[in-house]
Amino acid sequence: MYISDILTFNKDDYEADVYASDGTFSILCYAYPVDNVFLGQDIPAVFSYGCKDIIREVESTFRIKKLPQYYAYSVTAQVLSQQEGSVQIGKICIQLDTTMPADISDGDFVSFSVVRFDFSPQ
Repeated sequence: MYISDILTFNKDDYEADVYASDGTFSILCYAYPVDNVFLGQDIPAVFSYGCKDIIREVESTFRIKKLPQYYAYSVTAQVLSQQEGSVQIGKICIQLDTTMPADISDGDFVSFSVVRFDFSPQ
């Protein structure tokens, strides 16, 4: 994962709005604290904030839909680890901020919504 676009960067407040991408999919992320951001910069992990409504999907298809709120998305991703709460959209790995339902297994596709995706390069 890497930064494919920089929308804003406020050096005084150590924050930025950037797009994280794997070359196929991209999502808007809030970055804090950051003292420098640049195109192509590696993003070690993306974290969800306000994740809700996790349900298993029948179709095994990645999907990203931007919602009206500035950072919000509805996504369909594949579960990497149900126990650790990690999923992937393409090669974008995301750590969820909530537990997954017990009937969801590693490898399943799930849909959910998030208020925001975050990343911290540190």
